[in-house]
Amino acid sequence: MVEHFKPKWLFFLHRALMKYGPLFTLSFLSIWFRWCHPSIQFVVCLCLYDGFLTMIDLNHLALLADLALSSEDRTSLNWYCSVFSGCGSLSVFLSYQFWDRDNMSSFHVFCALLAVFSLVGFQVSSVLLKQHFVSKKVKVDTPEEEKK
Repeated sequence: MVEHFKPKWLFFLHRALMKYGPLFTLSFLSIWFRWCHPSIQFVVCLCLYDGFLTMIDLNHLALLADLALSSEDRTSLNWYCSVFSGCGSLSVFLSYQFWDRDNMSSFHVFCALLAVFSLVGFQVSSVLLKQHFVSKKVKVDTPEEEKK
């Protein structure tokens, strides 16, 4: 195991995830509660949601390359990413249990709880990610990298 150089931009990406993750959950929540004319609200919410999703995906993918320098670590991180993405997709099927066109209150509560769960998930994963940056020694694949 070799201590890998941790550039400052890794911490910049981490801060971006901590900032845009909660904003992403708020942009998800903002579509379900009327606060403006529906067509304007839809366009604003769609742009916000897509913008924050793009920021999170770009930062996540940029960090993934630097978090795992060995192929085993990359495989492990991709496996966890796939498992949790699948778990997140289950919320779509669960939402059908709460959908009622005539009474949206239970669906609104479901969306609010989902947003709070996501917000907590972003915060916990950000704290764990920072701990990984500060303390983790990273395995590398090539002997050239170990000499650095």
